[in-house]
Amino acid sequence: MLRKALIVLLSVFCLTRAASAVTAVPVLMFHRVCDAPKYPEEISTAQLEALFNFLWKSGWAPASVSDLAAGRLDEVVPRGKKPVVLTIDDGHPSVIYSAAQHPALKLNNRKSFLTVLCETCRAHRLEPRATAFISESGGYFGGRERLSSALARIHNSAPNFEAGYHTRAHKLMKSMTPAQFRAALVSQREQFRSLGVLKSIAPVLAYPYGIAPAFGPQSILKELGFTAAVLAFAGNGEQKFSRIPRCRYDGTLKSDRFLIPRTSIGARGYAFRKKGSFVIDPIADFKKDTAFPDVTYYVSKGKR
Repeated sequence: MLRKALIVLLSVFCLTRAASAVTAVPVLMFHRVCDAPKYPEEISTAQLEALFNFLWKSGWAPASVSDLAAGRLDEVVPRGKKPVVLTIDDGHPSVIYSAAQHPALKLNNRKSFLTVLCETCRAHRLEPRATAFISESGGYFGGRERLSSALARIHNSAPNFEAGYHTRAHKLMKSMTPAQFRAALVSQREQFRSLGVLKSIAPVLAYPYGIAPAFGPQSILKELGFTAAVLAFAGNGEQKFSRIPRCRYDGTLKSDRFLIPRTSIGARGYAFRKKGSFVIDPIADFKKDTAFPDVTYYVSKGKR
């Protein structure tokens, strides 16, 4: 009798585990490339090169937020590869410039994020794809040239490295009213229109500071024509949660496409409930944050 009861309990446990299994796509969040990183938002050129080379050697391939939201990962990621969505926030100059290219910007990066992505992808015969969420408060890549020229520079290097919305003023949206939220999005859209770049900007949003409005912004985003919006969850040294949520995906985007979670990737972390910060290992943290027994990662069926 006891044996039968144990078998039943084991069967129920296994079925529950199988039912709770998640097919997912990791979404990574970067900010700045700096070869003497002091903040969690920074990552060095060497660390970025090492991380991308590790990912591409390990069977991952880059994708953008629009690729994910449109359900076209099978179209853009080679067969048998696991897509990983790359995002970089704020429009910092290090996204497209190295320190040597523009000394006046006082950068400290041997290569730009774009250059590292393109070089590592080329070495592994992959197409560079990512999403840069840009903000006027971030300087639109440093303001060294018109935004249209900066976007052309990106397009010439990587046609599928898209730019998206991060609002003009980068204000926290958590307590915004629907009217304030709408106004923030429309303001940046109209600015893009006035600068002649609206058609070059993907209708995807990164919530400033990674937090969505408390009232639930989905209906406004749909009305304004947005296709996806991304959050930020602490991770990689800043971790405050027992696990990092993943974007559910099984050929189409299952989770709310306006509340897509991301994992922060940097070179340093803040000690939780302690003073100061500490050095972290982006590769080790990626491994840790993707190693969950109930999560499997989507593998492209590949149309190429």
